[in-house]
Amino acid sequence: MLLKSVKLQIKIKRVLNLTIAWVAAGIFFTIIEYLLVNPAAKIPNIKYLTPDVHISSYDFWRSVSTTILAVIIAGLSIGTFEIFYFQDRFRKKSFSYTVFIKSVTYSFAMIFLIIAGLFFDQGFSTGKSIFNPDVARDVKAYLSGTGVWAFVIYWPAVIILTQIFIQVGDSFGYGVLHNFILGRYNKPKEEQRIFMFLDLKSSTTIAEKLGHIKYHNLLNDFIDDINDSIIFSKGEIYQYVGDEVTVSWTMKNGIENENCLRCFFSIVDKIESESPRYLERFGIIPDFKTGLHCGEVTIGEVGVIKKEIVFTGDVLNTTARIQELCNTYNVRLLVSKKLIDLIQIENRYLVKAIGEITLRGKSAKDILYSVERTEL
Repeated sequence: MLLKSVKLQIKIKRVLNLTIAWVAAGIFFTIIEYLLVNPAAKIPNIKYLTPDVHISSYDFWRSVSTTILAVIIAGLSIGTFEIFYFQDRFRKKSFSYTVFIKSVTYSFAMIFLIIAGLFFDQGFSTGKSIFNPDVARDVKAYLSGTGVWAFVIYWPAVIILTQIFIQVGDSFGYGVLHNFILGRYNKPKEEQRIFMFLDLKSSTTIAEKLGHIKYHNLLNDFIDDINDSIIFSKGEIYQYVGDEVTVSWTMKNGIENENCLRCFFSIVDKIESESPRYLERFGIIPDFKTGLHCGEVTIGEVGVIKKEIVFTGDVLNTTARIQELCNTYNVRLLVSKKLIDLIQIENRYLVKAIGEITLRGKSAKDILYSVERTEL
């Protein structure tokens, strides 16, 4: 239930962020419009809305308030449709196809809503019904002017840029995109992080059985299915290496509400719920082994032609070694003592010490724990 609550919160936050971005774009458009019709701009014969309304009567604040109201309605309605419905259904479509279809759909919706806003604004300012022929004439006069091209070009451009941002965020992770834009790791930094290494079991055998194309489809379905569990537990997908997924949390996000553990068990539940589909399509149900550990890493951007945010540090090697031992002890999840000590384990989890283990390539011993749920 907690993960579902977090999922809802994140989706609502995305809708609000989209709406705020569009409101800012709407205010910017209104300012540009004001500069064009302001007498100080010395552009002759420019009129607002109708041939009978001169530039001196342009009401900037009324225009701003009308634009904000129209864009808030558009942002909340289109944003809700995008985040709660459209986004999931286009997840496996190509980047260009998704951006094109969504941009065209949302541009028509946005223009329709803003034109509706013009009717309400003109009706309110003249004290007439929005169905009054005079109101329709005034709006038509505005839409017939040359200034309407800025309106028709501007909003589709804003929506296209928004869609590109959303699709890039879906492709690379919103956390990664946010960090790139802010240049957070332009210079290397040291941080405490939690890492999860999740690897498909018997991947070589499965690939030989299914063939490379079908195995790739299996892997793609698996990664798609576990995506929400990672995002809604506030994790960040660091990288995919073959059939292995590496997930990272900041210490705060990973420990909060036991997110790093909840993520794993949410993945378990998701794959179990989708098991009939896996059996039908591939004849198997994917199983996996997972290691969890935490520690200090250095984070920074590398590359020139292809930039990436890269983590370096012993914690990554240690997490990989912990994951490797899952087969040895016949468990799905192994967690280091260092991480277990930081998490306030609830009664829902059964934590069992495996013992002191010397990990491959290390001299010091580490205490590892298996973690299972006591109830579903």
